[in-house]
Amino acid sequence: MSHWLNLLEKDAANASGSCELSNFKQACGLLCEIVAQLLTPAANVDVEECTALFRQTTLLYLQCTIESDESLVRIGNSCFRHLLLHCGEHFDAISAELWVMAASALSLMVRCNLAAVQRLIITGHFYDEPGPSASRQLFRVQHLSQQIFNLAAVDPLPQAISTSSTLTALLSYQLANNTIVNIVYSNTSNLPLRNEQVLSEAMFAENMGKCAAVEADVLATLCTVLKSCCEFGIDFEMAVAVRRKLQQLLGLCHLPSLNRVTELSSTLFVVGVSSNFQPPIKELEQWLEFLVDLYLQQLSPNDSYSHENSPLSEPKCEHNVIYYDPTNEQDDDESDSTNQPAQEETNGIATKESRSRSTSPVEQDNISCQFEELADDKNLGGAQLVKDLLLSALNLTSTLPRVDGKCSSPFENVRSILTQIRCHESVDEDLHQAFNNFLQAFP
Repeated sequence: MSHWLNLLEKDAANASGSCELSNFKQACGLLCEIVAQLLTPAANVDVEECTALFRQTTLLYLQCTIESDESLVRIGNSCFRHLLLHCGEHFDAISAELWVMAASALSLMVRCNLAAVQRLIITGHFYDEPGPSASRQLFRVQHLSQQIFNLAAVDPLPQAISTSSTLTALLSYQLANNTIVNIVYSNTSNLPLRNEQVLSEAMFAENMGKCAAVEADVLATLCTVLKSCCEFGIDFEMAVAVRRKLQQLLGLCHLPSLNRVTELSSTLFVVGVSSNFQPPIKELEQWLEFLVDLYLQQLSPNDSYSHENSPLSEPKCEHNVIYYDPTNEQDDDESDSTNQPAQEETNGIATKESRSRSTSPVEQDNISCQFEELADDKNLGGAQLVKDLLLSALNLTSTLPRVDGKCSSPFENVRSILTQIRCHESVDEDLHQAFNNFLQAFP
């Protein structure tokens, strides 16, 4: 099967590629059914052979999930999720290695698919991707973008665009994230949320189901992946220039956002860590410190309390968020010109001449509108997401169960910061109330 998949990559441009791809997807489905039958106690299969079979099947589906073809991404994630949800209850009876391999595979799915998108956030460049320009392909790209970002399209795509691999990677990331959320949700006994609320917030809610219990080390791995998903979501939300470019290329009505996935990942991370780890919960305390610190950095520079006064002003090495200022964004042409030293003198002369000219009232209005749009992007983008994550995390932490009436963690650093900023003028009413509830829960 792995050799067959490698041949599909080479023959993707041939006319017979679509037929071979259809046959391969059917074979993946049949393989999933066979392996599911062998992973039951009634099959009476040797443990070593069963473990080796699951390992090879997992590697095959993992390879499918990191491909650039949408159908391969979907079939790989779907089959692997089916094995975990419907056969996971038998894993411990067969071998403890099965859940460890499954958690490692889910972690690799997320990391590999986000690598290309993270490079896009850092560089801001869309690389050309050869592919068909038929109207059916353009429609599929736009439909996929609407599903990923949950936004309606307003403009038809005029030509083939270089975002298909980015969209496919985001699709595979969300499908893998959905499986992780499903497992963590099924292993939290004291989730302070209604079942239907969690199911409705998931991007692919129809795929959610009951999953078997997993060991603490497996859950720790999955919670670490959820934290990485939160960090990526914040990175993406702060990359306003990249989001604006995607909106233009995909013809979307609003800036694309991954807030829905990010907020649910943060919720399940907080609940998963607090439900299955022994106190003191260092992971949860570090996450709260990070969100509070990032929230302070997102406050307006004109506020009386800036992030420079925060005890946590230095970024934590445990988190991979790229600190981003939309007002420093440059267009692609401008960024390219910075890499050409031969044009520096010419650009300097042009800059001086442009500064010497007087701007008309119309130009001044255009400049003002551009700065207002940048400010709106900053306020409604990363700052809003960070505030929502912090509000949700504080509310969830304040309702955690107590052991003998005592809190499971002192949260000393978090309390010291909240005590200083809870009366800050820029803090809205909901967040102010969450601060007070948290300080009352952890006096």
